Amino acid sequence: MDREDKSELIEKLEKGVLLRNFSGQLTYEINERRYDQYKPAKKKISKEFGLIPFGLTINGADEAFQTFLKGTKRIGIEWDVWSGLIFVAKNKQAEDLIQGIAAYCEVNEI
Repeated sequence: MDREDKSELIEKLEKGVLLRNFSGQLTYEINERRYDQYKPAKKKISKEFGLIPFGLTINGADEAFQTFLKGTKRIGIEWDVWSGLIFVAKNKQAEDLIQGIAAYCEVNEI
């Protein structure tokens, strides 16, 4: 099956990219991240931005993800073998949070 990438590039930054995925969600992706960097990055970002975990971390052979809340904002902190570390706005209210996370990641080591 041919899988065409239907995401829309918003902005290419130094470390990552802001884009809209096929579902229309704003995402920030850092491609060069390994699985062993997922947990420390998730911990650092959730602490820095006051995110509350919602549900369990799902760990698969080639992906991991968990949902976080901040008020009415809902985001996913995810990792997969194709995209690396991914921050996803799960609702429109969270888009500014994703932009803030992107700005933070661009100037800080995560």
